[in-house]
Amino acid sequence: MTFLAQQDSDALVPAAAMDGKVSVPANYRGKILHQLTRVGLLESTRGRTGGFRLARPAARIRLTDVVAPFEPRTDNTCLLGRARCQDAQPCGAHERWRVLLRTRDEFLQGTTIADVAS
Repeated sequence: MTFLAQQDSDALVPAAAMDGKVSVPANYRGKILHQLTRVGLLESTRGRTGGFRLARPAARIRLTDVVAPFEPRTDNTCLLGRARCQDAQPCGAHERWRVLLRTRDEFLQGTTIADVAS
């Protein structure tokens, strides 16, 4: 996403143009690009002159938008793996883990692709 944000916003960038410029293996990168297209963060066109581009300006794409399709998680996820870890029945790490998740979520919500692409 940051690589695409650094390109001409109107240009379609072939996936092969990312070789050596992003540190994601090509077969995995293809799956990521297609998933981001499915959720509406990228536009893509097939064929010889095809490629990918951001579906909206980088300043309007939050990191949480990019991460969410790949990391479905619930707030009840216990760091220690307890099935019944909740506010009413917390594990020993519950409160500190919750603070960390909240901080992470605030970062992802408050940071855009444009912020990290510069």
